[in-house]
Amino acid sequence: VKTLSFAGKVTMIYYVIYGMVNFWSAVFVLPKRFYAKVDSLCSAFLWKNNTTSALGARVSWLDICKPKQEGGLGIRKLEEFEMVFRLKRIWLFFSSSGSLWVPWLTHNRFHDKSFWLVTDSPRFSHTIRSMLQLRDSLGNFMRCSLGDGSTASFWFDYWTELGPLSTMFGPSGPRSLRISLDD
Repeated sequence: VKTLSFAGKVTMIYYVIYGMVNFWSAVFVLPKRFYAKVDSLCSAFLWKNNTTSALGARVSWLDICKPKQEGGLGIRKLEEFEMVFRLKRIWLFFSSSGSLWVPWLTHNRFHDKSFWLVTDSPRFSHTIRSMLQLRDSLGNFMRCSLGDGSTASFWFDYWTELGPLSTMFGPSGPRSLRISLDD
């Protein structure tokens, strides 16, 4: 480590350490304190050539993690990646990616119910629960292509300019319009 320049350490953090964390984050839901600890270790490594403490660092890690246009080094905080990987799991679920995980999840865990209708349960894994907890904010990220309508949800998918119809009509919508939630 002593032979690495400052630029070499930045490169090592950006490509090697963050690359490993991104790999594991794509597979598992990691706790937020894990990301904070890795950022702390990277800060200590960058400024002090060790992993014990970055006390007395010349620049705060928050400033280092700013984009280059704002005076930082373009390294992003790892906590920002957590949401990306949570959203990616949901994208894989809806995109018909060919993964064996998707039909298994639908049949064995959701009991062939729609993702939107499944009730969060302590019996679900942390990964599945993290996906279900994002349902309310998915409208900002998801759009639905109707096609033949076999994979679209009338009430929960974002297929109109109005957004998901469940939010517009509320809980009494299916009864008022006499259209089942399963459609």
